[in-house]
Amino acid sequence: MKSYFNLTSDSHPSRAVRKNKWCCRPYALQRHFSPIFCWGALALLPSPLLGAPNSEEIQNFRLSIKGDRAIQIRFEADSTLTHQVEYSRDLVHWHQLPLPANPINSTTLELFDPQGVRETKMFYRIPSELTGPVPPVAEGVFQRLGNLGEGTGSSSHSFSISYPESVLVPVEDPAYGQGSSEANRMSEQQVTSAIAEGIKSWRKPGAHGSCVSCHSPDAFDLAVIGYSDADITRRALDHVPVGDAVKIVELVKAMRQRYAIDRPLHPLNFRPLQPGHEVLPGTTHEARDLSFGNYLNELGLIWAEGRIESREQALAAQAELLAIDLRKLRVGIPFDRWSEDGHRGTGHVSVSEWVPNMGVQPLEERAAEWYGLHDAYLADPSDENFWAYYNKIPELLRPIEPAGFELAQQWNVLKYESLQVGQHMLRHQSLAYPDPLVDRVGGVVANRLGVIARNPLFRTGDHIRRFPLEYDAANPSTTFPPFLAGTIPTTQAALKNENINFQRVWFWMGWAYDPPLLLSDNIFQTIEGDYLYASLLQHYKIHHAFVVAMTSVAKANVAGYFDAPGPGVAGHGKWAAFNPFMVLHHIERNRNEPPANTPRRVLHDRMYSNTARMWIYLVHEDLERTGTVFDRDLVRGCVRFCRAWLDETDEGLNLADIDAVVADIELRLDTAQELRTDFSGPDLPGGLPFN
Repeated sequence: MKSYFNLTSDSHPSRAVRKNKWCCRPYALQRHFSPIFCWGALALLPSPLLGAPNSEEIQNFRLSIKGDRAIQIRFEADSTLTHQVEYSRDLVHWHQLPLPANPINSTTLELFDPQGVRETKMFYRIPSELTGPVPPVAEGVFQRLGNLGEGTGSSSHSFSISYPESVLVPVEDPAYGQGSSEANRMSEQQVTSAIAEGIKSWRKPGAHGSCVSCHSPDAFDLAVIGYSDADITRRALDHVPVGDAVKIVELVKAMRQRYAIDRPLHPLNFRPLQPGHEVLPGTTHEARDLSFGNYLNELGLIWAEGRIESREQALAAQAELLAIDLRKLRVGIPFDRWSEDGHRGTGHVSVSEWVPNMGVQPLEERAAEWYGLHDAYLADPSDENFWAYYNKIPELLRPIEPAGFELAQQWNVLKYESLQVGQHMLRHQSLAYPDPLVDRVGGVVANRLGVIARNPLFRTGDHIRRFPLEYDAANPSTTFPPFLAGTIPTTQAALKNENINFQRVWFWMGWAYDPPLLLSDNIFQTIEGDYLYASLLQHYKIHHAFVVAMTSVAKANVAGYFDAPGPGVAGHGKWAAFNPFMVLHHIERNRNEPPANTPRRVLHDRMYSNTARMWIYLVHEDLERTGTVFDRDLVRGCVRFCRAWLDETDEGLNLADIDAVVADIELRLDTAQELRTDFSGPDLPGGLPFN
């Protein structure tokens, strides 16, 4: 009997800077018979919103890179097992390594790139003759040999993120705030004093609120992003007298020295949570959509560049998608800047930004309590202290502006909550979401509604979907007080464009931290993915095709939700269920293809073909392995729908092999054990052409 070890990683080579050693840990461990994959500049980084892997499981596997062409695999296994490494380029033909794996010890193997071509896609597996218990198995390793590691970038921050030069302020450019240096260094006593006095001014109530009403508790956001003294002064004078504006400028300078910020982020080029820090090239939506398709193709994803023709390849494509860290996978969608400023030109008259334009303030009788929570956080900016003040936002804060603009105020409270999350991540220079379970008992499924309450990103975009910026006779619109007139686009067309762009950005941002869409809201439309898909269809059709494939895989593989309550939640974690096929919404009648005979159309057809093929093979694998189904009729309809796609995307190809699989699925569905017991809840759009 043979078992195959698989590995996974939580690192991502976002820049071509080589490190001598790279270590990883598995996201999830389960018995699974498929190969180790060692290639591709991708990795799985389990989101804190999805829950961390079991600490005991983490110990089972380690992968290290040694030099340019060697990797080491470390694992806990029964000492009676023997191992021989095999490699493949196509998942079909397997070969033993010409240079055998070097057994460092009974649980460590050292492998070498057998062909000496570091950029070639390679798959590795370790067949193990089982003479003892089956060891745990993890899924998917994706790295390019010899081009590994996070990269040091050009940032001088002593934290974990490395920023490219393009998102840092130019050195000695007076248009932007400069970092701390010997030339402008204060004494430690001056720094402490400037921060203490500056925070008083930062909290001082003024016209339309205090500065802290819309920013981080201590102006850290203005310090880490390179706003100039002139810009900070000009914006501060909208709220406080000139003496306080001067103190706020000194506060920002002191914060840059306290946090050793030598190169602040560029106010125009830095876009918070932009995957990979830089937008893919292109001057139009469609051009950047094509760039994204080419990017996925260049990464060597089976789903993007080849044709899935077997169960093994479907499993491999699934593992590749699961291994993608969406927080780092570059996209063609430009995310919002931290703050827009019409002073820079009409193109910056916008509310598509992180900073709210309507503030909040503490209840007068509880202001000391609110700022006490801030002080505790600033003394120790831990996740626990962060959530301690975040949780009190609805209880201790109230809107500043008069009645009549409630929808705008609701939106700005969501933006304020999101900004607090963003500044905390910036403060720690981390892409990791603040741990929503740090002060909770139990796991993410048991605390699902509480986690949703601490995850405002998707809902911030959804507010504008429900209450658009432009006039909409069907929905109440989000309108603003007259004093904000100069900061908001004036035409209905501009407002509509802003509305669409804001939704697209914040939906993608929220999805990147919650790919199965189970922790963003507790309404069926969000869990289904309705609005995310719709936001992409007009211009970003390849992005949409990727979201369809990626979300279905995430829904089919998420753990712990199969019997969980909530609209549309039950059934997640299984391919032979309707849940992975929620992604079919908005493509019931057509796939919204790019124009025929264009490069985008070629990529789009290939991606949709592989999506359908992957679904068919993986539903078949699930039925064969488990003999169970969650809603027999819907799964049957979904599989038939997938097969119908192939008549268009794969026109002229011999589909006999796929037809044989579909026929066997039909037979297995007839006899599979039905797991769904409640058919009264929402499931799939009624318009899906399942007949």
